[in-house]
Amino acid sequence: MHPTTGTFISLVVSFVLIMALTLAFDLDGLRAIPAIAFGWLAVQGVLNFLMGRFLNMTGVSLAGASRATPVVAMSPLFAAVFAFLFLGERPTLLLVVGTLSVITGVALIVRESLRDAQKNASGDKKVLLGSLLALGAAVAYGVNNVITREVVSIYTTPLAAASIALLFGAVYLFPISFRSLPELRWVPRGDIRFIALSGAAAGIGNTSMFFALSKVPVVVAAPIGAVNPLVALLLSHIFLKRLERVTASIVVGTLLVVGGVVLVILGRNL
Repeated sequence: MHPTTGTFISLVVSFVLIMALTLAFDLDGLRAIPAIAFGWLAVQGVLNFLMGRFLNMTGVSLAGASRATPVVAMSPLFAAVFAFLFLGERPTLLLVVGTLSVITGVALIVRESLRDAQKNASGDKKVLLGSLLALGAAVAYGVNNVITREVVSIYTTPLAAASIALLFGAVYLFPISFRSLPELRWVPRGDIRFIALSGAAAGIGNTSMFFALSKVPVVVAAPIGAVNPLVALLLSHIFLKRLERVTASIVVGTLLVVGGVVLVILGRNL
């Protein structure tokens, strides 16, 4: 299916799941959201879902999960930069070393993507484009984490904020995905179930990050959340062998990304 269709379906599933949890456990928080918070949550709908999730899923469709996901894991770097600029958080030596480790790891993955594009004439530039789109998703997620920290610290509860942000994201994406929705008639039901499952997982992950950012600074929560490339790499190797080739460079690059994230976490407290 087209990435816009898959993204929209995943967003609808995320919204239904998280809104149901909000109505069941945090109805008072939902009713108490101030008008100014709706403005910030509308911006989050653009950053986290219209840009972040759409670019992420498009990047995965072009470059593959094993290549795109580690690039998206750069989001803590951008989050740290914006936290430094707007929240007054200061970098340490370990933060700098961790940043360089992440950049090196991503460079290895992108280099491997370039090699694949050169070997496959029919896929020329497609893998590289997917990696660049994944980088755009990383920027969007990084900025979004800083805004989330402010929203859940000042204006409303994490569960209520996540549900409204998901609603905005689905509303934004509907006009973009409308033309491609009829293709669902030709998509196997099993594929639709996978997209729905990804939406549920993404909704839980997104809401968990809202809760984390209500408790700890951006430069602590964002790097921990960025270890997901290890999971993506493992599952790609197990389930997507027919679709993706996991090479030594991708494994080393992913380990450097995650190792850099660990240094960022440790550097936060030194």
